[in-house]
Amino acid sequence: MNLFRILVTCAVLALPATALADITRVGRVNVNVSPASGSVITVLAPANNVGGAIIRNANMNVAGGQIVLIVSPTTPTGIKDGTILLMAASANTSTDGTAVLPREAYVPPGYGIYGLASTSVSVNSTIWVNFDVQQ
Repeated sequence: MNLFRILVTCAVLALPATALADITRVGRVNVNVSPASGSVITVLAPANNVGGAIIRNANMNVAGGQIVLIVSPTTPTGIKDGTILLMAASANTSTDGTAVLPREAYVPPGYGIYGLASTSVSVNSTIWVNFDVQQ
């Protein structure tokens, strides 16, 4: 393990400065939420998103019911709110559901990121989001 760290450190130090500038950095904020049945969880509040946010990656796993990741200027009231649906995953009793965000997504200033669950969601369901808030 220590040898691996040394090799990675040496490899990074050997990169020219221009190569480091071209690397897409992983987001600084990591959020993992497990929305309870019928709940709305705020991942990023609109008031805290003054310069826009970039979702670097996100994934979700649901063991029963449906969970969604929504972008909205106001707090959604439910899973079928009609706001901007970013991701969704659903599952029945025999098969888990999984979704992965295929590319980075920009969230405009004043919009929030929310995780929502249907009324029949399993307690084992989770949403993981990695993002940067711009200044």
